[in-house]
Amino acid sequence: MIWCNILIIKAFLISEEAINIMKNTFRMPEYTKEELIQYLYNETTGEQTLAIEKALQTDWDLQEKLNALKKSKDQLDTIVRGPRPQSIMAILDYARSSAVVEQS
Repeated sequence: MIWCNILIIKAFLISEEAINIMKNTFRMPEYTKEELIQYLYNETTGEQTLAIEKALQTDWDLQEKLNALKKSKDQLDTIVRGPRPQSIMAILDYARSSAVVEQS
């Protein structure tokens, strides 16, 4: 009975070790946000681009990160680059109300 338990424990430890080896062998490289942003703006080398695209085919987490960055990039294009009309009117109204009237 003791030998049976020892064999089961050894088999478990060997299978855990095999699983860890496989995980480390087939692990996809981790990409930083900076690298993904470079990819979005076509600033990666050809080799980097191919590696990222290969990783995107199987890595769901990487796909989600890239989609979030794409969404942010798209939102940047819709940002208003000037003051609101209400702000301009408030400034003009203040300038009119505080203007010094010259008397001749």
